[in-house]
Amino acid sequence: MNIEQIQGYNYPSAHLNKILHYWMNEKKRYYDSKELVYVAEATENSIGVVKEEFEPQFGDTGRSDWYTIENQDILDIIFMNCPVTPDRTLGAGILELNGEKFAPHVDPTDDRTHCLNYILNPGSANAETVWYEIKEEHKWRNVHCCWIPYDRLIEKERHTLKSHTWYKIRTDLPHSVENINGTRLIISIPLKNN
Repeated sequence: MNIEQIQGYNYPSAHLNKILHYWMNEKKRYYDSKELVYVAEATENSIGVVKEEFEPQFGDTGRSDWYTIENQDILDIIFMNCPVTPDRTLGAGILELNGEKFAPHVDPTDDRTHCLNYILNPGSANAETVWYEIKEEHKWRNVHCCWIPYDRLIEKERHTLKSHTWYKIRTDLPHSVENINGTRLIISIPLKNN
């Protein structure tokens, strides 16, 4: 299994309100400053493709925005309610997904294989996280974090993640989020490999 539900302390509404307020302010600051977004680079022998190559054949890739949490008070709230003791030096962030799906990809995690996610909003009652295996004929290719066409993958697992629940998630294997209808909002904490 590439996912594990973890029983943990749920955020009290006062803490959730502080986290959401912080996210809204960071989102406004981000768009006001028009900061550049990192775009993954695909090469000839990469399994992934860039957004411009993906969309004509497979449709919209979806949009993601990552907000690194730099406010110490907000970090304290997040780590205080975390069901495991993470390495605080790895930080935490808020991940926002929009679109009908978030296409297959591998997270750029500096050799880390898992993260701990708290689902603030799943994006819809039918939203599912899907993991894939790379087809044999494409295994020679380099795996980058950019979009991986569905026809190069075999679906292996599909899970619906519940709101206000902690999950330990495998991020170094191709995965996507399907059936989003609105905004999917997640608190994400990278986990150090053992």
